[in-house]
Amino acid sequence: MNNQFEQRFQWVRGFRTKLEVLSENPPTTDFSVPTKGFLSSKLATGARLANHIFELASIFGISRQLHRKPAIFIEDSKYNSLLNTVRRVIPGLLDQFQIFDKPVPREANRVLLSKRCCVFDDPRKYENVTDEYLHLTGNFYQSWKYFDRFSSEIRNFVKPSSDFSPLPQSNDKNFISCIHIRRTDFVDGQHHSSDVNFIKPALDFIKENEKKKGNENKRMLTVIMGDDQKFEEKMYENTVIAKKGAEIKDNVEYFVSDNSPHDDLAYSRYHCDAVLITGRGGGKNCGGGNNGYGSGVIIGSARKN
Repeated sequence: MNNQFEQRFQWVRGFRTKLEVLSENPPTTDFSVPTKGFLSSKLATGARLANHIFELASIFGISRQLHRKPAIFIEDSKYNSLLNTVRRVIPGLLDQFQIFDKPVPREANRVLLSKRCCVFDDPRKYENVTDEYLHLTGNFYQSWKYFDRFSSEIRNFVKPSSDFSPLPQSNDKNFISCIHIRRTDFVDGQHHSSDVNFIKPALDFIKENEKKKGNENKRMLTVIMGDDQKFEEKMYENTVIAKKGAEIKDNVEYFVSDNSPHDDLAYSRYHCDAVLITGRGGGKNCGGGNNGYGSGVIIGSARKN
């Protein structure tokens, strides 16, 4: 199990440390080439915030590789809702897109990319397409390979930091691990919901790994965020719900966020030294174990960049 944690932890930390393992088969794109046209995709409007951000970040990365302007065509009211939700946390990402208040043009060249969940499908196979409108018909694009070389730029698209008190603020004397929990709609037998049997050894691994890197004198703090506050506050002893205005004792080590998902994501960008994403969809097409380090890392472990 330690080997499994080691591989996944390196994957997460790579967004900050630029580990070579992330550069497997890197694109050889020359970004000085003028833009050819627009790149759009059908969007998973029924998904949650993190899915939206990951999907748009992937489309942004793919458009860079194909020398195209990323675009969004407003198909219905759900698209407007998606845009409003994403803009609340990462407005700079949407600013990169050309937004058309109309459906995808009939003349658009519709091509399939990423037929299967969580499997990288190299978009360079479409780099010679000359149509003005190139429209992808895949799903989610849940692979870091679509955008990993642009991850620092994408992190800077997150809204400015604000007052997240009484959650702990990052500094040189502490190390903040953040855990994302997903349970409400995943406790159905069809998904892998967040489970303490995975979370606790995973967090222990992160802490021990950091101590080996010279952080043994730092105070190890943990912020838990997600969709099941009752579950979250029972995971560890000495846990408090960090409600606005609450007085938190100095000896508290575990905090449950009382913020919105938008503010949790922004907090991760500016204060989390490590992010552990737990809970994922079911089905054979999603790689990895029952839980793992996942999509949220695009904006986690980023405060020192």
